[in-house]
Amino acid sequence: MFLKFTMDYYLRYLYIFLAIICFTSCNKDSFALNSALENSGNNRQELEQVLEFYKIKKSDSLKYKAAKFLIENMPYHNYIKPIREFDLAFDSIAHFPKSVLNNYREEAFKSILDSISDYFYGEQPEIVEDLESVKAKFLIENIELAFKAWYRIPEDKRASFDDFCNFILPYRSSNEPLENHSRKKLFNQYSWVYDYIEKGASLETIVDSIKTDFKFRTFQGIGRSYPFPLNTSQIEKSKLGQCGDGVNYYVNVMRSLGIMAAKDYVEHWGNNPVSKSHSWIYTQLGNEVYLTDVHKKSNIQGIYKNESIPKAYRTKFKAIKSKDNISLKEDVTDKYVLTMDVVIENIFNSDTQEP
Repeated sequence: MFLKFTMDYYLRYLYIFLAIICFTSCNKDSFALNSALENSGNNRQELEQVLEFYKIKKSDSLKYKAAKFLIENMPYHNYIKPIREFDLAFDSIAHFPKSVLNNYREEAFKSILDSISDYFYGEQPEIVEDLESVKAKFLIENIELAFKAWYRIPEDKRASFDDFCNFILPYRSSNEPLENHSRKKLFNQYSWVYDYIEKGASLETIVDSIKTDFKFRTFQGIGRSYPFPLNTSQIEKSKLGQCGDGVNYYVNVMRSLGIMAAKDYVEHWGNNPVSKSHSWIYTQLGNEVYLTDVHKKSNIQGIYKNESIPKAYRTKFKAIKSKDNISLKEDVTDKYVLTMDVVIENIFNSDTQEP
């Protein structure tokens, strides 16, 4: 009798202990998700609708994880809403005769931008938070199309699920404005790339063919008249922009096709510390990696062989959290130059928490 009482006693507390562990583990896994939902304001119902959409079928378990990944990291993303009055400039340059030399086209574009900019001088741009604005239809369409493209890639070259979440699934490259059906438009526009993939074309050939087809040109002058990142439609109309605009466009093209891609950049060159930042494209298909500029057909090491890279970063959608801060960039310097870790003894016993 005493033995039975003892076994029942211990079993009861064993069950309670296991339940506490399970509850704690589940709460730990969902803390970021719950935090995002709690801070989404009036948009919470939209985000919950996405989660419920993928909870219904067990076959959608990966898509549910993908939805969680996006929502959990949304708090760290926003964009500047395009100023509607500048639509005239992009619409006008889209119809500018293609036969005209590029420098005349650029000057005409800048002239239109300047005239609009002078009229709306001092107008404050509106910052839009992803967490408070991304709707269920937008998110579901992006998730569905991302999986569709992922599965179009031959299995031996298909990214892992973790790489898929980081380099294919995200609906943005960095801080470009969002617009509905952008991923669908890019997928349909560049579906011819799958013929290249099926024929075994190299990643370099694929990426360079896309750049040749689109013919984007860097035009730094746009930054003085319209100093905001461009969305997909604006880039397609102008085919002009700063290097970061071109990188964003090509990254989104690659992701729409199921090819891993991201924006890599330097904040300045090592042999010119007062220089401006510069960005380029990281792409990967299977074991092939191609790092290239937006308008030059060669590997990044060949393009910038005369430049010194002090630090190179890769833009991430997933927030990288450390003890002191949250970052949306990953240090990838070792992908470009030889690096080593150096340990320096703290002989002065200084506070290591200080910057």
